[in-house]
Amino acid sequence: MIYGASGNALKLTRQQGGGTQVHAYHLSSPNASGSNWMLAMDNVIANGTCTLTCQVRRETSDATLTINPDSSEWEPELYVGSNGLIYYLQDSNWVSSGLSSSVDTWEKYTMDVNLEDCTYSAYKNNTNTICTDISYSLHNGNTFRMPTFTPAGATGTVVYLDDVLLTWVPKLSFTPAADNTFLSDDFESHPTRGLIDDRSPYTGYAWNVSAGDLNDIYIENRLSFGNGYKCVAVERGASSTWLASGDSNELQLDPNYFVTIDFDLFVPTDAEVAVYVTDSTVGDPAAAIYAISDGRLSYWNGSGWTATSYTIDFDTWFHVQMMLDCNDETYTIAVQPVGELQQVLGTYDWDTTTTSSDSVFFFIAAQEGTTYFDNVVITYGTVD
Repeated sequence: MIYGASGNALKLTRQQGGGTQVHAYHLSSPNASGSNWMLAMDNVIANGTCTLTCQVRRETSDATLTINPDSSEWEPELYVGSNGLIYYLQDSNWVSSGLSSSVDTWEKYTMDVNLEDCTYSAYKNNTNTICTDISYSLHNGNTFRMPTFTPAGATGTVVYLDDVLLTWVPKLSFTPAADNTFLSDDFESHPTRGLIDDRSPYTGYAWNVSAGDLNDIYIENRLSFGNGYKCVAVERGASSTWLASGDSNELQLDPNYFVTIDFDLFVPTDAEVAVYVTDSTVGDPAAAIYAISDGRLSYWNGSGWTATSYTIDFDTWFHVQMMLDCNDETYTIAVQPVGELQQVLGTYDWDTTTTSSDSVFFFIAAQEGTTYFDNVVITYGTVD
């Protein structure tokens, strides 16, 4: 008994006293660092939208099935076939949809879950609405970790299950790149162990070691992120070391523009580094982020550093974006460690000395140890 022309289906038989369940595990945990690694191998489904679809065939009128995207303990949930009807769970109570379930016929069930609003909708055979925008409680921040199918009819009754599909569209926190590129460099064109000073990036103006020893900033080929093999190492020497681009040909902050600053960052244990968008190496920056040795990320509040609650994992790559809104004179920081979801740290005001129509450049300041950068991209353009 299968759905379609070929393949296999799953036969679920109700045991005496119940207890039969089929789980489709998605190995994830809302707190991967505090979990058994075997339960935290996949990205946590904690935002965006998810859709669970399946084909169900009840062999007899007293065969039933519950469908739950996490486990049989939590909403949202469907109950197919009880008294020949289809029910959905709302506030821990079964509510009749008014739709019936056929016997000895394949039926498609769809559950659309909005994890942002904590609501779900469900449909039979695509067009028959079971429920719409039903609120549910967020129990563990990880709905769809364990989709569960439970035969719940009379002992010995059979339900067939086929074509189970789970899709997920995560919420994206990063701002898409604008049409114009001010700076772009993946460091692949530079010679290994070569110095970066006065070398041209893939797009943009030459890199400039504006403070410290030229030998403290160099191309490394033993560590990189994404395609390629190289990155730039920024090492703190006897004094702070600065690497800048665009400082002699600055980017104007047009009030109609937004500006995206993206880069991948690798921070070893006990290292510290700051990244600035500024009009001067001696004044306050318009926007800045600081990775400090206790793992916290800090942002520039206009006159000093303020620590966020976000901590990074050392010795692994993570992506950073600073997005400048030149109309509002604010900037938003978003980050994404490898294997985790994007997260917005917050939106902050520029410093009071920087205004729209000012011009800025990009620079990195080594504070402690050696940090590594890859895939630096700065874009600018009009706001849609």
